[in-house]
Formats: sequence, structure tokens, C-alpha cells
Amino acid sequence: MPIMTVYAWNSRGGGPRFMKFGKHVRYKIVNVDAWEDEHYAESVAG
Repeated sequence: MPIMTVYAWNSRGGGPRFMKFGKHVRYKIVNVDAWEDEHYAESVAG
């Protein structure tokens, strides 16, 4: 994942829930897994 994508999520929203400790951002694995499950792409028959 490009770091600029993560920065954009943190400033505009749209990514997994995160926690901020001073200037450090941390993600819980359960939140990342939940976010991934919500954005899972189903294959499209074409």
C-alpha cells in the first residue's frame, strides 16, 4: 500500500479505523480485517 494512500485515508477518511498516539498512527488487525471484508471485490463474470 503506498504511504500516500494511507495518509489520504487518515486525513479524508475511507480507510480502516485507526488510533493516534502523538504523531504515530496505529491500526488494530481486527479493524483492518473488517475493512478488507467490507471492500472485498466479487469476481465479475464477463
